[in-house]
Amino acid sequence: MTPSLSVVHPGFGWPGDITSGPGGMLWFVTYGPSSLLGRLDPATGQVVTIQAGLDYAEEIVVGPDGNLWITSGGNDRIVRVTPDLQVVSFASPSIDHPWGIDVGPDGNLWFASSGNDRIGRITPSGELTTYTDPSGRLDRPIGVVWGPGGYLYATSEANDRLAVVTTGGAMTTVAMPAGVGPSAITTDAANLYVMRGDDVIRVSGAPEPSAVTGLTATTPRFGAVLLEWALPASGASTVLGFRIYRDGAPVVDQTSTSSAIPGSVLGQGHEYRGA
Repeated sequence: MTPSLSVVHPGFGWPGDITSGPGGMLWFVTYGPSSLLGRLDPATGQVVTIQAGLDYAEEIVVGPDGNLWITSGGNDRIVRVTPDLQVVSFASPSIDHPWGIDVGPDGNLWFASSGNDRIGRITPSGELTTYTDPSGRLDRPIGVVWGPGGYLYATSEANDRLAVVTTGGAMTTVAMPAGVGPSAITTDAANLYVMRGDDVIRVSGAPEPSAVTGLTATTPRFGAVLLEWALPASGASTVLGFRIYRDGAPVVDQTSTSSAIPGSVLGQGHEYRGA
């Protein structure tokens, strides 16, 4: 069967993101300075647009509260719009060019703050929290999606990695094959699908954090456990200390300080075995 295609409303400039939403309407944002928010009635083709304080709007989703939530990258804001077009903007010094956004299983909105390498959470009432990767490997996060196992997956575009985040904000990253940085991401019941350059990559058996008891990793998963160690800068083989992370948070710390030991060389390694 050949699909029937038609232009329902031309002339909006650079298209951005679109979603179905309240009242059976289609809601969309345009990309660029002074981005527009649009509401399209698919039955009649009628369109209403407002500016809504948007600037280089990136993505739009329907939240658990029935409102529209938009990442406005150009002015570092998360924007909430009600179905009757009432607008509230949320800003914080900890947000820098928000990009992808998705609804979490905890009833909150989660987003990538690409300009400062953070993952953010905002409640429907507007309470903002951001999280960093303790290993420092999250670099320009772009796309986010809640996927298999109840974890948030975020693409780390600048260094070909994939972040795995829990609802508590604990985070770890796993390496992807080197190439053009991963960007958009989505999921089905069992797999992740990542846009990278001209390719779509399927990640079968989505990575997830593992449980760690003492020094023993139980049910190890791909990229789940990070071991960090310190060696003398002189090149001697004596280990000065080590840390083990679970879900991106240290669970074993056998170093003299919480930061790198002075006069040492820091090394890192991942557990890469599958389930």
